[in-house]
Amino acid sequence: MKPKSDLATLPPTRAASKQHSLRVYLQIQQWLGNPLPPTQWGWARGDDGILKPVTTNDPVAPESILNTIFCRCTTGCGVRCGCRKAGIACSRVCGVCSGSCTNGAPIENTVDDDVDDDILYLEDN
Repeated sequence: MKPKSDLATLPPTRAASKQHSLRVYLQIQQWLGNPLPPTQWGWARGDDGILKPVTTNDPVAPESILNTIFCRCTTGCGVRCGCRKAGIACSRVCGVCSGSCTNGAPIENTVDDDVDDDILYLEDN
């Protein structure tokens, strides 16, 4: 019996951790009464104007790995799509869509990267 892998148990990437830290810092500053613009601290406005968290600015994995994960959908990329279940967008090696579907398309990121990374990470000793 093959054990089922749970992607939720993987640690966050550095980029995902950075975005989470930005959102936490923004929340703390709001609690302290120091309002900051949320779009500079881990949030982006969707097409509907609602703030949505930026989960990462980087790809979820290197391109070489993403190209080895693909779905074998035969009737389109619906809710049963293997790529969707893995939390990734379909790629050019996928069966029917060849990456042309909008399955798992990432939210367009409009957050500026003007924040100094050195402030957010402690140096390893």
